[in-house]
Amino acid sequence: MKRTIDGLILLLFVIHFLFLPIRLGKERYFVAVQAIALPSAQVSDTFDEERLSSFALSGYLGYIDSEFALRSKFLVEDRLAHSADGYVLYSQSNTDNRYYRPDGTLIASIAQAGVPLFFGEDLYFVNNITGEVSRYDAHGALLWHYEVGAFISSFDANENLIAIGDIVGNITLLDRDGQRIDQHQIVGSEYLGIYGVKISPSGQYIATIAGINQQRFILFRKGINGYTRIVHRPTDEIRRGVPLFFDKAEKFVYYEGENKLFIFQISDSKRVEQLKEFVLAGSLELFVPDIVANMFGVVSMVGQEKRLQLYSADGEYLFADIPFESEDRTVLLAQGDKFFMGIDGVMMEVTWQK
Repeated sequence: MKRTIDGLILLLFVIHFLFLPIRLGKERYFVAVQAIALPSAQVSDTFDEERLSSFALSGYLGYIDSEFALRSKFLVEDRLAHSADGYVLYSQSNTDNRYYRPDGTLIASIAQAGVPLFFGEDLYFVNNITGEVSRYDAHGALLWHYEVGAFISSFDANENLIAIGDIVGNITLLDRDGQRIDQHQIVGSEYLGIYGVKISPSGQYIATIAGINQQRFILFRKGINGYTRIVHRPTDEIRRGVPLFFDKAEKFVYYEGENKLFIFQISDSKRVEQLKEFVLAGSLELFVPDIVANMFGVVSMVGQEKRLQLYSADGEYLFADIPFESEDRTVLLAQGDKFFMGIDGVMMEVTWQK
């Protein structure tokens, strides 16, 4: 019999077996301790924008603080981009983009073609077809505009660096002011193209998936004269965009393969087994590095059932294996030694318990 979300909520407060009792040290378990049902939930009377995390779940946009108080919620029918600092409602059929604060106050209407993307406090519009990138400030004012000159196949940014991958195999690097500081072309495959790019948290590394037949994983490291290629490995042929992830400590790079996850350990030692293949329980839906300290979380689809698995950062140890059913995309938000999990309109706080 299908486990409904109502049944899940009841179990949260009655038993610990929603989250299987897998021991962590001395008598420690992952336990869901609170839940918010978005359709009926009331928002908090106070609003502090400095403590928020945003999430999109079952047609709702929500803002929640680190103490699991729901600060705002909105029923959303348009396409949506969101961050802790605001959200954009947009339509791919026109250039009418509305930029809001987390409390629902309109910041600006932005007439800009492309898809809005948030990276920290920065808002970008990426027009893949025309090969154009535009950056806007917190008030909705245009800061700069850059034209790559080719179809944009991948994009990433942090507070100091922008990486643009295109269909002809170029990785173009821009500084925060939109000035080009470096460019690399990756050739050698039958079909060129950059199908995934990711900047590490510090900007020391850039990881990419390039080409088709042969598709390759490539890692760059920052040096005195810019970024230098230090790793170049063949990988599975995934003929679409491939997400890549770094952990906060920059010890590992994670990326998707054919029904598997690759874990690459960044090390100068030749004795280290650098690349591991991590077989997924099913098709990958969601991956979150550092879901809690030194662990990653992965949600996979196995038939009609989903599974959330929590592993050590190197993939060696399984700490939790949680089967559940959901009709919508799962949400996971890292919160230090706990995390928030969203299933079918319900957000849950999951923590450690002795």
